[in-house]
Amino acid sequence: MHGSGIDEITLARFMRKLDPTTMREALIEASSFLALFELLRSAVVLTPGAMYFDQEPGAGIVFTKYKRGKLAPTRRYVEKVLGGERNNVRHAYERAARWLVEFGAISGEEAEELLELRNYRNVIAHELQEIMIDPDRRLDSRRFDRTRVLLAKIARWRIRELELDQEELAGRGLDFAALPDEAIEPGSVMIADLLNAGRKAPPMP
Repeated sequence: MHGSGIDEITLARFMRKLDPTTMREALIEASSFLALFELLRSAVVLTPGAMYFDQEPGAGIVFTKYKRGKLAPTRRYVEKVLGGERNNVRHAYERAARWLVEFGAISGEEAEELLELRNYRNVIAHELQEIMIDPDRRLDSRRFDRTRVLLAKIARWRIRELELDQEELAGRGLDFAALPDEAIEPGSVMIADLLNAGRKAPPMP
């Protein structure tokens, strides 16, 4: 027993947790997940906006988008996704997740998972210091994998269902429906894969 009252086993666990290599790996895992979740959040919130855009005189087509970190919804997005209340913009993630279920992009269980992943993101963002030093707290790498899976599913659905004119493609002899999901590489998924590669890369010499 040490004078500090910490037994040798507990001290060894703290030392392993505070090892520079261990801390580096944890920081990369945490920051990679936070970045990945923002890609997922944007995919969830903005996908309905591909359907509910406005046409304004002099401005042309206006889409829902983020401006300086805040969601700027169109009038139709407010009506169709936010229940007609612009103040519901703070709940856009949940409401858009329900919209994705309604239109068949994801299942009800996956919508619940979207909420769980947001909760996990909030834990990392607000409790990072404790996660970094507490030997009993660990980051769950499986959450990264699931976030990437859901991001890819939503992004590919948007391309298939909202962004491509299936009739026009068919008229040109292209059967896009027969194209496997793995052949569709949205930009957000490419970034997710770069994040994944970065978290698995060996440290620089």
